[in-house]
Amino acid sequence: MGYPADLRLKGRRKNVANFFSKLMNENLRCRFMPAAVFIFSLATSGLAQTSKVPPIVIYSPHGTEILKMVADKYEKKYPGEKVDWRFYGAEDIVARIEAEKSSPVADVWWGGPQFMFIGAKNAGLLAELPKSLASNFEKDPGKHTDFWIGDMQAPITIFFQKDMLSKLPRPSDWDSLLDKKYAGKITLRTSNTSGTMRALIVAAVDWNLRRGKTLEQSMDWLKQLDAQVGGYYSHSQLMLQAVGKGILPIGVWNMPEVAMRMRQGFSLDFVYPSSGVPVLIDGMALVKKPVPHPSAQKFAEFLLSKDVAITLSRSPFHRLHLHKDLPLKEQPSYTRHVNFKVMDVDWERIAKEGPAWLKIWDEIFDSKKVKR
Repeated sequence: MGYPADLRLKGRRKNVANFFSKLMNENLRCRFMPAAVFIFSLATSGLAQTSKVPPIVIYSPHGTEILKMVADKYEKKYPGEKVDWRFYGAEDIVARIEAEKSSPVADVWWGGPQFMFIGAKNAGLLAELPKSLASNFEKDPGKHTDFWIGDMQAPITIFFQKDMLSKLPRPSDWDSLLDKKYAGKITLRTSNTSGTMRALIVAAVDWNLRRGKTLEQSMDWLKQLDAQVGGYYSHSQLMLQAVGKGILPIGVWNMPEVAMRMRQGFSLDFVYPSSGVPVLIDGMALVKKPVPHPSAQKFAEFLLSKDVAITLSRSPFHRLHLHKDLPLKEQPSYTRHVNFKVMDVDWERIAKEGPAWLKIWDEIFDSKKVKR
């Protein structure tokens, strides 16, 4: 006859208890103690495995090369911990974090222009940061707040294929992109997932407004730019390749990635626009969660460390890091002896009004020009 499961379990528990009682008998203790310790260690090992800390989930647009490097360095420094990095465009990241607000997936958001972090903070998507995280960065309200920290900056430049200089004068400023001699020779990234491209669009509107144009005139400037574009690409590397091969010899993008591709052999050169360079501040934040990941803050401290700053500044990444203790010799060569005029951009206004401007841009840009 069979017995109910709970009675069988009680019987087994009693047998196990009797077994260990015998093991601890004064006469047998010395003989069987090693076996008991071994059994106990196996049991506790199994408990440790079942309570293993889950991977740290990071959303980032920084590219697979950088994300793999950071994950490998962190996992090597902290054995047993894992990083689950997910590469998305900055605009995708904002949409995902907002959609997941009731059940957040990401622990850390790393990368994207400052106006997106300002908007996310205002929407209640970010966790307040410990004061200690900003200790390695100069105090600047435009580069970090209690909810996000800017760890890198990215000047936006006009870049072009080297050989085009023998055939056309290099475009020297933003308005020169509208010159008819460049018609059909310009390429841009699609803006639906790209934080850099969306930042460029809203910065262009803000720049036009600041120099006295109306919103309608500012949007007309964008229409003229779109008319000059010969093709849009859905990935920055494809866009950079198109310029390097002379397919579309002029583009606009962030200087760190242009410099990285130049080092990889892309036939590119660049110019800082004379009327001003919009400088994007790449941010880092912890996503607001009911129960934060136990290692999220530690991972954030690692991301903002001097060691990671030096690695990102060196070849092949050439990032312009903002760590205050980063030696000048470690800064990318394209910034050491170059002075450029920084464009005055109202990122707070952009965080509020930019989404409406971007909706107009989405209606303006010619989707038939998207290459891939």
